Amino acid sequence: MAEHSSKSVIITGAGGSIGSELAKQIIKDNPFKLILVESCEYSLFKIYSSLIKDPKCNKNIIKPVLINCTSKFFIETFKEEKID
Repeated sequence: MAEHSSKSVIITGAGGSIGSELAKQIIKDNPFKLILVESCEYSLFKIYSSLIKDPKCNKNIIKPVLINCTSKFFIETFKEEKID
């Protein structure tokens, strides 16, 4: 496995066309943590599943979060995870 970068990244709308492509590109850089935020459970499942299918992907760095970005819990998640 490649060495981790020191960056924690969050992608809102991770299950959409732009968000999912961002996730696929960012995971290649092996971030310290990749948080996938999505309000649609099926879309979140699809992108998470596609990312962890790659044998080169470190599954332990991906955190799927089913939440609406307008929720106060999103702000708490953002603060807790120390996003770069």
